[in-house]
Amino acid sequence: MATKIVYAHTTVRQLWAAHEHKKGHLLGLKVDNQDTTPEKIQLLDDFTTDTGYTSGGSAYAGAVVSNLNRMQVTVPAGDCISLGEEDCKGIEFLGRALALGSTLASNCKIIAQYKLV
Repeated sequence: MATKIVYAHTTVRQLWAAHEHKKGHLLGLKVDNQDTTPEKIQLLDDFTTDTGYTSGGSAYAGAVVSNLNRMQVTVPAGDCISLGEEDCKGIEFLGRALALGSTLASNCKIIAQYKLV
């Protein structure tokens, strides 16, 4: 099991990188919000899929980025939430996992525990 710590931010923060032929399983999540405002945290699954070739078969059409919302929690100001393995069961990421906060808060810590399989 690996652990990653990031702080809430309005731009995405990477929890773990994408690994070819592996999925990331979220095993636990702790959000310690010591800020003066509530914080909404979204966990996004960021993977790309190939769109394939154009109808003529001569030009490659590119890739599509997913950014699927796998989980969202709101933590009141001055509060802390902890989700264990049972709470996170079945939450898996096909690509890299990203955390996105609703506000920039250097005193809102996000701790994710995960396993790549």
